[in-house]
Amino acid sequence: MPTLVALAPGTIFARDFRVIGKLSEGGMGAVYTVEQLSTGRERALKLMHPELVGDGAMRAKFVQEARIGARVKSDHVVEVVAAGVDDATGVPYLAMELLEGENLEARLHEEPLTSDEAYAILEQLCHAVAAAHAGGIVHRDLKPENVFLRKTRTGTGGAAVVKVLDFGIAKVVEEARTSNNTGALGSPFWMAPEQTERRATITPATDVWAIGLIAFNLFAGKSFWKTANDGGSSLTAFMRELVLEPIPPASTRAAEWGAAERMPQGFDAWFAKCVTREPAERFHDAGVAWQALASTAGKRSWTLPTAHETPKVEPQVRTANMALARTLPHTADLSPEEDEPQHVPVAASKWPLFAGLAFVAAAVGGGIFATMHVASSSPVTPTPTIATGKTSELICPDGMASIPSGKLSMGTADGESDERPVHDVQLNAFCIDLSEVTVAQYDTCAKDGACPLAGKAVEWSGIQAHDHAVWDGFCNEGKVDRATHPINCITSDQARAFCKHQDKRLPSEDEWEYAARGTEGRTYPWGNDRPSATFLNACGTECAAQAKLLNIELTALYPSDDAFVGTAPVRSFSAGRSPQGVFDLGGNVSEWTSSAFCPYPGSNCNTDLRSTRGSSWQTDEMRDARSASRKKTSPAARTADLGFRCAK
Repeated sequence: MPTLVALAPGTIFARDFRVIGKLSEGGMGAVYTVEQLSTGRERALKLMHPELVGDGAMRAKFVQEARIGARVKSDHVVEVVAAGVDDATGVPYLAMELLEGENLEARLHEEPLTSDEAYAILEQLCHAVAAAHAGGIVHRDLKPENVFLRKTRTGTGGAAVVKVLDFGIAKVVEEARTSNNTGALGSPFWMAPEQTERRATITPATDVWAIGLIAFNLFAGKSFWKTANDGGSSLTAFMRELVLEPIPPASTRAAEWGAAERMPQGFDAWFAKCVTREPAERFHDAGVAWQALASTAGKRSWTLPTAHETPKVEPQVRTANMALARTLPHTADLSPEEDEPQHVPVAASKWPLFAGLAFVAAAVGGGIFATMHVASSSPVTPTPTIATGKTSELICPDGMASIPSGKLSMGTADGESDERPVHDVQLNAFCIDLSEVTVAQYDTCAKDGACPLAGKAVEWSGIQAHDHAVWDGFCNEGKVDRATHPINCITSDQARAFCKHQDKRLPSEDEWEYAARGTEGRTYPWGNDRPSATFLNACGTECAAQAKLLNIELTALYPSDDAFVGTAPVRSFSAGRSPQGVFDLGGNVSEWTSSAFCPYPGSNCNTDLRSTRGSSWQTDEMRDARSASRKKTSPAARTADLGFRCAK
């Protein structure tokens, strides 16, 4: 078997490259500065270990995969100008644009990065990888060594330009390592757990794992893994840390490294959504990961086609480790004396297999229910408007939107019977929370003694033990990774207590509908476009996939994956905001109002039932996604798809 050759200056390699000097050497090969004779341009020549191309088929595969980066439509992917296997030496090589600068691995050994530098690097890294994912390409070997920081032409400082290296190569490396039983190629500290399995399905989520670890390193200045920071640790110790030991929150690990103050707000939840062992529970591609991180820090976001929109990406394999929740069919018949809540999940007897799985999950602490959370402070805040009339608009406190006075045509003529008749309601100006109340916000109120402790379990009339097994894991209270998810599993009285403590109140039903529909009568908070994974967190293909595993027929509300099987962090779906900038009036959780559930147009009837509004992460029917849709709910009920926001 040929060995990796050392090239002296002046050597002609592959008949087209004159060696100028060696730039670096590492586990996968060596990099030289060369002159490309055919063009007269200086290039970077990367020589790879000959073990990569042990036979003719692997030689052809190397050349094919080495050129794959050319398909990635991003300025942050290094340009590969030639690739092949040298006939004389048998060494595979890549010829790339020559970049002046250093790789991220070297940069991290210098002085710590500033927060702005870290975000700038992450944005460019995610752009490159998201573009690859959109084209059906998974990198497989993202690590600081493969992230190059090119110096700007001016040399006057500022953020470096990121160039991602080695697209396509990792796939060949993986196959070579498997066939030749060599572990010398590549670094294990950035690989996802599924990469330890020979037949595992590799998806964009594999790259998301590495992005999360790189982000931690950028902010904390050290690797997340203990064994990576201990030069004496064995590979066995690392594998135990990778696949067996609990993964602590990023802030906990940063505190161990003395870097707690350097971790940005909201990073714990974002990191947990990247670095979770179940691939299906991660952000499904790098673009979604960046959008979530950007929303925590007021950074710009951008949209690329997502991995689920292209057939080239290997499909994610989902397992039945999450319960699906749905509300009962809409009840059109209104009986004032009716006292049974209608806003409850379907009978868990329809989910016998899954109930058992969920019960096991609950028994181990709800670990598989981990989801991302994003900082409650969002950069998107409407500018308060000074009143131009008596009650036309209000100047609202921070975190609230000003809803001007106006006339609402409440209900829909072609909707359900409880949405008729359409009737006009004149409303004074009011303020409404931009976001649903989060777990962290409610917990602060509870610690102050002003709010009853939130529930960690669902509750409704006639609940059975198997209902708890299915739904309790979706209650957000007590789960450290859901601090910025909406508080759920909460009663009407608990919601009222929180709003009162904030010198606010629950919105009335007509106020809620007016905030969502406006004077123009929008079908949905964002307008009249049909619901999609861009606008809200409802039941997308992630629900249908889970149901199929359980032999349950279920059609998704939209033909895409919104990335959240349960709740999402508040403000995750900026495209679904109302014109006044209010988030999540559609999707995530339905919301308590202060109104009794009465037939239109009256508001006084002999019932204790409350009107709850808005679709949720469980919504799988178009009619329930409309802003005019209503549900009747017992005020004492606690369900995993019901939360609240306040008004003033």
